[in-house]
Amino acid sequence: MQNLAFKCWTRAQIAKQQAKESIKDFFSEEKGGADSLIIAIVLIVIVVAIAIIFRDQISNWVNSLFNSANDTLGDADTVKVTTAAGN
Repeated sequence: MQNLAFKCWTRAQIAKQQAKESIKDFFSEEKGGADSLIIAIVLIVIVVAIAIIFRDQISNWVNSLFNSANDTLGDADTVKVTTAAGN
Protein backbone atom coordinates (compact mmCIF):
# COMPACT_ATOMS: atom_id res chain seq x y z
CA MET A 1 0.00 0.00 0.00
CA GLN A 2 2.85 2.38 0.84
CA ASN A 3 4.51 1.47 -2.44
CA LEU A 4 1.37 2.51 -4.37
CA ALA A 5 1.11 5.80 -2.45
CA PHE A 6 4.78 6.51 -3.12
CA LYS A 7 4.32 5.86 -6.86
CA CYS A 8 1.33 8.22 -6.97
CA TRP A 9 3.23 10.90 -5.05
CA THR A 10 6.24 10.53 -7.38
CA ARG A 11 4.09 10.86 -10.49
CA ALA A 12 2.37 13.93 -9.04
CA GLN A 13 5.75 15.54 -8.34
CA ILE A 14 6.94 14.81 -11.88
CA ALA A 15 3.73 16.24 -13.36
CA LYS A 16 4.08 19.36 -11.19
CA GLN A 17 7.66 19.86 -12.33
CA GLN A 18 6.72 19.40 -15.99
CA ALA A 19 3.88 21.90 -15.62
CA LYS A 20 6.24 24.44 -14.08
CA GLU A 21 8.75 23.98 -16.89
CA SER A 22 6.13 24.24 -19.64
CA ILE A 23 4.66 27.44 -18.16
CA LYS A 24 8.16 28.88 -17.77
CA ASP A 25 9.00 27.98 -21.38
CA PHE A 26 5.72 29.42 -22.63
CA PHE A 27 6.34 32.84 -21.11
CA SER A 28 10.07 33.01 -21.77
CA GLU A 29 10.13 31.61 -25.30
CA GLU A 30 10.34 34.20 -28.04
CA LYS A 31 8.01 33.44 -30.92
CA GLY A 32 8.80 35.39 -34.05
CA GLY A 33 10.37 38.38 -32.37
CA ALA A 34 11.59 41.14 -34.67
CA ASP A 35 11.05 39.10 -37.83
CA SER A 36 7.27 39.17 -37.44
CA LEU A 37 7.30 42.88 -36.72
CA ILE A 38 9.41 43.64 -39.78
CA ILE A 39 7.14 41.54 -42.00
CA ALA A 40 4.04 43.32 -40.67
CA ILE A 41 5.59 46.75 -41.28
CA VAL A 42 6.64 45.82 -44.83
CA LEU A 43 3.14 44.56 -45.63
CA ILE A 44 1.57 47.75 -44.29
CA VAL A 45 3.95 49.86 -46.37
CA ILE A 46 3.10 47.85 -49.50
CA VAL A 47 -0.65 48.22 -48.94
CA VAL A 48 -0.33 51.97 -48.35
CA ALA A 49 1.85 52.37 -51.46
CA ILE A 50 -0.68 50.49 -53.60
CA ALA A 51 -3.50 52.61 -52.18
CA ILE A 52 -1.58 55.81 -53.01
CA ILE A 53 -0.72 54.65 -56.54
CA PHE A 54 -4.26 53.55 -57.38
CA ARG A 55 -6.20 56.10 -55.30
CA ASP A 56 -8.10 57.50 -58.30
CA GLN A 57 -9.17 54.06 -59.48
CA ILE A 58 -10.11 53.02 -55.95
CA SER A 59 -12.08 56.24 -55.44
CA ASN A 60 -13.95 55.75 -58.72
CA TRP A 61 -14.68 52.13 -57.88
CA VAL A 62 -16.05 52.98 -54.42
CA ASN A 63 -18.16 55.82 -55.83
CA SER A 64 -19.59 53.51 -58.50
CA LEU A 65 -20.44 50.94 -55.83
CA PHE A 66 -22.27 53.53 -53.75
CA ASN A 67 -24.07 54.90 -56.81
CA SER A 68 -25.08 51.40 -57.86
CA ALA A 69 -26.38 50.64 -54.36
CA ASN A 70 -28.25 53.94 -54.32
CA ASP A 71 -29.81 53.22 -57.73
CA THR A 72 -30.75 49.70 -56.71
CA LEU A 73 -32.36 50.79 -53.46
CA GLY A 74 -33.98 53.85 -54.98
CA ASP A 75 -36.64 55.17 -52.68
CA ALA A 76 -36.53 52.25 -50.26
CA ASP A 77 -37.58 54.43 -47.35
CA THR A 78 -40.87 55.40 -49.07
CA VAL A 79 -41.99 51.86 -49.90
CA LYS A 80 -45.33 51.02 -48.30
CA VAL A 81 -45.22 47.86 -46.22
CA THR A 82 -48.36 45.77 -46.07
CA THR A 83 -49.02 43.26 -43.36
CA ALA A 84 -50.91 39.98 -43.46
CA ALA A 85 -53.97 41.79 -42.11
CA GLY A 86 -53.97 44.02 -45.20
CA ASN A 87 -53.19 47.32 -43.43
